[in-house]
Amino acid sequence: MSIDRTESMQLRRYRPAVAKARTYARELADRWNIPALGDDLELAVTEVVTNAVIHGDAAKGSRVHVSYRLTKDRLRVEVRDRATGTPTPARRGAPDGDLAENGYGLPVLTAITDLWGVTPHVIGKSVWFEIERPSAYGYMRAYDATPDEEIRADEQRLRMWAAAEGYVLATVYQEVVAGGITELTALIAQMRRTGVRTVVVPSVEHLGNGRFLQEHVWAEIVGRTDAEVHEAREAEKAPNGSDDSDSSDDSDAGKGKP
Repeated sequence: MSIDRTESMQLRRYRPAVAKARTYARELADRWNIPALGDDLELAVTEVVTNAVIHGDAAKGSRVHVSYRLTKDRLRVEVRDRATGTPTPARRGAPDGDLAENGYGLPVLTAITDLWGVTPHVIGKSVWFEIERPSAYGYMRAYDATPDEEIRADEQRLRMWAAAEGYVLATVYQEVVAGGITELTALIAQMRRTGVRTVVVPSVEHLGNGRFLQEHVWAEIVGRTDAEVHEAREAEKAPNGSDDSDSSDDSDAGKGKP
Protein backbone atom coordinates (compact mmCIF):
# COMPACT_ATOMS: atom_id res chain seq x y z
CA MET A 1 0.00 0.00 0.00
CA SER A 2 1.42 3.38 -0.95
CA ILE A 3 2.09 5.96 1.75
CA ASP A 4 0.30 9.23 1.16
CA ARG A 5 1.96 11.38 3.82
CA THR A 6 4.36 11.12 6.75
CA GLU A 7 5.28 13.54 9.49
CA SER A 8 7.00 13.39 12.87
CA MET A 9 7.80 15.49 15.91
CA GLN A 10 9.98 15.26 19.01
CA LEU A 11 8.97 16.24 22.51
CA ARG A 12 10.79 16.79 25.76
CA ARG A 13 9.76 14.22 28.34
CA TYR A 14 7.80 16.49 30.67
CA ARG A 15 4.15 17.22 31.37
CA PRO A 16 3.67 20.28 29.11
CA ALA A 17 4.54 18.03 26.17
CA VAL A 18 1.10 16.42 26.43
CA ALA A 19 -0.71 19.65 25.54
CA LYS A 20 1.77 20.32 22.75
CA ALA A 21 1.20 16.85 21.28
CA ARG A 22 -2.57 17.24 21.53
CA THR A 23 -2.51 20.56 19.67
CA TYR A 24 -0.16 19.17 17.03
CA ALA A 25 -2.48 16.20 16.41
CA ARG A 26 -5.50 18.45 15.91
CA GLU A 27 -3.60 20.74 13.56
CA LEU A 28 -2.27 17.77 11.60
CA ALA A 29 -5.81 16.46 11.07
CA ASP A 30 -6.70 19.84 9.58
CA ARG A 31 -3.55 20.07 7.44
CA TRP A 32 -4.01 16.57 6.06
CA ASN A 33 -7.72 17.08 5.36
CA ILE A 34 -8.86 14.28 7.66
CA PRO A 35 -11.26 16.21 9.93
CA ALA A 36 -13.39 13.10 10.44
CA LEU A 37 -10.48 11.58 12.42
CA GLY A 38 -9.66 14.70 14.40
CA ASP A 39 -11.44 13.97 17.68
CA ASP A 40 -10.30 10.36 17.99
CA LEU A 41 -6.77 11.23 16.92
CA GLU A 42 -6.49 14.01 19.48
CA LEU A 43 -7.73 11.78 22.30
CA ALA A 44 -5.55 8.80 21.35
CA VAL A 45 -2.39 10.90 21.00
CA THR A 46 -3.10 12.56 24.34
CA GLU A 47 -3.34 9.21 26.06
CA VAL A 48 -0.25 7.60 24.53
CA VAL A 49 1.96 10.67 24.96
CA THR A 50 0.76 11.02 28.55
CA ASN A 51 1.96 7.51 29.28
CA ALA A 52 5.24 8.16 27.49
CA VAL A 53 6.16 11.33 29.36
CA ILE A 54 4.79 10.57 32.82
CA HIS A 55 5.12 6.84 33.47
CA GLY A 56 8.27 4.72 33.59
CA ASP A 57 11.89 5.69 34.18
CA ALA A 58 14.08 7.25 31.49
CA ALA A 59 17.41 9.02 31.33
CA LYS A 60 17.34 12.73 32.03
CA GLY A 61 16.87 14.75 28.86
CA SER A 62 15.42 11.86 26.85
CA ARG A 63 12.89 12.64 24.17
CA VAL A 64 9.60 11.24 22.93
CA HIS A 65 9.29 10.74 19.17
CA VAL A 66 5.81 10.85 17.59
CA SER A 67 5.44 9.77 13.96
CA TYR A 68 2.36 9.88 11.72
CA ARG A 69 1.78 7.89 8.55
CA LEU A 70 -1.33 8.36 6.42
CA THR A 71 -2.24 5.80 3.76
CA LYS A 72 -5.24 5.48 1.50
CA ASP A 73 -7.43 3.87 4.14
CA ARG A 74 -5.87 4.51 7.57
CA LEU A 75 -3.73 6.67 9.81
CA ARG A 76 -0.96 5.06 11.87
CA VAL A 77 0.66 6.85 14.80
CA GLU A 78 3.70 5.60 16.71
CA VAL A 79 4.98 7.10 19.95
CA ARG A 80 8.48 5.97 20.89
CA ASP A 81 10.19 6.67 24.18
CA ARG A 82 13.23 5.39 26.06
CA ALA A 83 11.40 4.72 29.32
CA THR A 84 11.09 1.41 31.11
CA GLY A 85 7.80 -0.36 31.63
CA THR A 86 4.96 -1.42 29.37
CA PRO A 87 1.58 0.33 29.22
CA THR A 88 -1.28 -1.72 30.61
CA PRO A 89 -5.04 -1.07 30.83
CA ALA A 90 -6.10 1.02 33.80
CA ARG A 91 -7.87 -0.17 36.87
CA ARG A 92 -11.65 0.09 36.79
CA GLY A 93 -13.21 3.09 38.39
CA ALA A 94 -10.33 5.49 37.78
CA PRO A 95 -11.47 9.11 38.12
CA ASP A 96 -12.28 10.85 34.87
CA GLY A 97 -9.58 13.44 35.45
CA ASP A 98 -6.90 10.77 35.40
CA LEU A 99 -7.25 10.37 31.65
CA ALA A 100 -5.88 13.81 30.92
CA GLU A 101 -3.43 14.16 33.80
CA ASN A 102 -2.19 10.72 34.78
CA GLY A 103 -2.59 8.53 31.73
CA TYR A 104 -5.20 6.12 33.07
CA GLY A 105 -7.05 5.98 29.79
CA LEU A 106 -5.41 3.20 27.81
CA PRO A 107 -8.73 1.32 27.54
CA VAL A 108 -9.88 4.31 25.52
CA LEU A 109 -7.53 3.19 22.74
CA THR A 110 -9.54 0.02 22.30
CA ALA A 111 -12.71 2.06 21.99
CA ILE A 112 -11.55 4.76 19.58
CA THR A 113 -8.85 3.06 17.47
CA ASP A 114 -9.10 0.07 15.17
CA LEU A 115 -5.83 -1.49 16.31
CA TRP A 116 -3.11 -0.71 18.83
CA GLY A 117 -0.13 -2.39 20.42
CA VAL A 118 3.30 -2.11 22.00
CA THR A 119 6.64 -2.84 20.33
CA PRO A 120 9.55 -3.31 22.77
CA HIS A 121 13.03 -2.07 21.88
CA VAL A 122 16.43 -2.67 23.43
CA ILE A 123 15.96 0.67 25.13
CA GLY A 124 12.38 1.78 25.60
CA LYS A 125 9.33 0.95 23.55
CA SER A 126 6.89 2.16 20.91
CA VAL A 127 3.14 2.38 21.45
CA TRP A 128 1.31 2.53 18.14
CA PHE A 129 -2.28 2.71 16.98
CA GLU A 130 -4.20 2.80 13.73
CA ILE A 131 -7.45 4.57 12.90
CA GLU A 132 -9.24 3.69 9.69
CA ARG A 133 -10.37 6.55 7.51
CA PRO A 134 -14.19 6.54 7.40
CA SER A 135 -15.87 5.36 4.23
CA ALA A 136 -18.53 7.10 2.16
CA TYR A 137 -20.65 5.87 -0.74
CA GLY A 138 -21.43 7.92 -3.80
CA TYR A 139 -24.77 8.02 -5.60
CA MET A 140 -25.49 9.64 -8.94
CA ARG A 141 -27.52 9.35 -12.12
CA ALA A 142 -25.63 8.56 -15.32
CA TYR A 143 -28.14 7.88 -18.07
CA ASP A 144 -27.16 6.72 -21.55
CA ALA A 145 -27.93 10.18 -22.90
CA THR A 146 -25.65 11.87 -20.36
CA PRO A 147 -22.43 13.09 -22.02
CA ASP A 148 -19.33 11.18 -20.91
CA GLU A 149 -17.56 14.37 -19.88
CA GLU A 150 -20.46 15.27 -17.59
CA ILE A 151 -20.35 11.84 -15.94
CA ARG A 152 -16.59 12.11 -15.45
CA ALA A 153 -17.00 15.59 -13.96
CA ASP A 154 -19.61 14.32 -11.50
CA GLU A 155 -17.40 11.38 -10.50
CA GLN A 156 -14.48 13.72 -9.99
CA ARG A 157 -16.65 15.98 -7.85
CA LEU A 158 -17.42 13.03 -5.56
CA ARG A 159 -13.74 12.10 -5.29
CA MET A 160 -12.75 15.66 -4.51
CA TRP A 161 -15.39 15.95 -1.81
CA ALA A 162 -14.23 12.69 -0.17
CA ALA A 163 -10.60 13.77 -0.25
CA ALA A 164 -11.41 17.20 1.19
CA GLU A 165 -13.48 15.72 4.03
CA GLY A 166 -11.10 12.86 4.86
CA TYR A 167 -13.27 9.99 3.62
CA VAL A 168 -12.48 6.95 1.52
CA LEU A 169 -14.94 6.87 -1.40
CA ALA A 170 -15.77 3.18 -1.36
CA THR A 171 -18.24 2.70 -4.22
CA VAL A 172 -20.22 5.02 -6.49
CA TYR A 173 -23.70 3.72 -7.31
CA GLN A 174 -24.86 4.98 -10.71
CA GLU A 175 -28.50 4.91 -11.73
CA VAL A 176 -28.55 4.35 -15.50
CA VAL A 177 -32.30 4.06 -16.10
CA ALA A 178 -34.38 7.22 -15.93
CA GLY A 179 -36.67 7.02 -12.92
CA GLY A 180 -34.99 3.82 -11.75
CA ILE A 181 -34.16 2.97 -8.15
CA THR A 182 -32.19 -0.25 -8.63
CA GLU A 183 -28.91 1.30 -7.53
CA LEU A 184 -30.60 3.22 -4.73
CA THR A 185 -31.95 -0.06 -3.36
CA ALA A 186 -28.50 -1.65 -3.66
CA LEU A 187 -26.91 1.34 -1.92
CA ILE A 188 -29.27 1.19 1.04
CA ALA A 189 -28.80 -2.57 1.39
CA GLN A 190 -25.01 -2.18 1.33
CA MET A 191 -25.08 0.58 3.92
CA ARG A 192 -27.17 -1.53 6.25
CA ARG A 193 -24.70 -4.40 5.86
CA THR A 194 -21.54 -2.37 6.35
CA GLY A 195 -22.68 0.28 8.79
CA VAL A 196 -21.36 3.12 6.61
CA ARG A 197 -23.37 6.22 7.40
CA THR A 198 -22.25 8.76 4.80
CA VAL A 199 -23.53 9.28 1.27
CA VAL A 200 -22.41 11.96 -1.15
CA VAL A 201 -24.17 13.04 -4.35
CA PRO A 202 -22.88 15.51 -6.96
CA SER A 203 -26.01 17.60 -6.31
CA VAL A 204 -29.56 17.04 -5.11
CA GLU A 205 -30.67 16.86 -8.73
CA HIS A 206 -29.11 13.40 -8.84
CA LEU A 207 -31.70 12.20 -6.32
CA GLY A 208 -34.48 12.64 -8.85
CA ASN A 209 -36.39 15.03 -11.06
CA GLY A 210 -38.29 17.63 -9.07
CA ARG A 211 -38.13 18.64 -5.45
CA PHE A 212 -40.79 16.19 -4.29
CA LEU A 213 -38.86 13.17 -5.58
CA GLN A 214 -35.57 14.57 -4.31
CA GLU A 215 -36.98 14.97 -0.82
CA HIS A 216 -38.48 11.48 -0.96
CA VAL A 217 -35.21 9.81 -1.96
CA TRP A 218 -33.26 11.86 0.59
CA ALA A 219 -35.68 10.82 3.33
CA GLU A 220 -35.55 7.20 2.18
CA ILE A 221 -31.76 7.06 2.56
CA VAL A 222 -31.76 8.83 5.91
CA GLY A 223 -34.75 6.96 7.31
CA ARG A 224 -33.52 3.48 6.41
CA THR A 225 -29.83 3.91 7.22
CA ASP A 226 -29.61 6.86 9.68
CA ALA A 227 -27.05 8.28 7.25
CA GLU A 228 -25.91 11.78 6.44
CA VAL A 229 -26.38 12.80 2.83
CA HIS A 230 -24.04 15.45 1.46
CA GLU A 231 -23.81 17.35 -1.77
CA ALA A 232 -20.35 17.31 -3.31
CA ARG A 233 -20.78 20.93 -4.25
CA GLU A 234 -20.77 21.75 -0.53
CA ALA A 235 -16.98 21.84 -0.83
CA GLU A 236 -17.29 24.43 -3.58
CA LYS A 237 -19.49 26.85 -1.63
CA ALA A 238 -18.03 30.21 -0.75
CA PRO A 239 -16.88 30.58 2.90
CA ASN A 240 -19.24 33.52 3.38
CA GLY A 241 -22.20 31.33 2.52
CA SER A 242 -23.17 33.42 -0.51
CA ASP A 243 -25.13 30.54 -1.99
CA ASP A 244 -28.85 30.29 -1.31
CA SER A 245 -28.66 27.25 0.97
CA ASP A 246 -30.00 27.26 4.51
CA SER A 247 -27.28 28.55 6.86
CA SER A 248 -29.08 27.74 10.11
CA ASP A 249 -27.81 25.44 12.86
CA ASP A 250 -26.14 22.43 11.24
CA SER A 251 -26.36 20.04 14.20
CA ASP A 252 -28.41 17.73 11.96
CA ALA A 253 -26.44 18.53 8.80
CA GLY A 254 -27.09 16.03 6.05
CA LYS A 255 -30.19 14.57 7.69
CA GLY A 256 -32.68 17.25 6.73
CA LYS A 257 -34.43 17.68 3.44
CA PRO A 258 -32.50 18.83 0.37
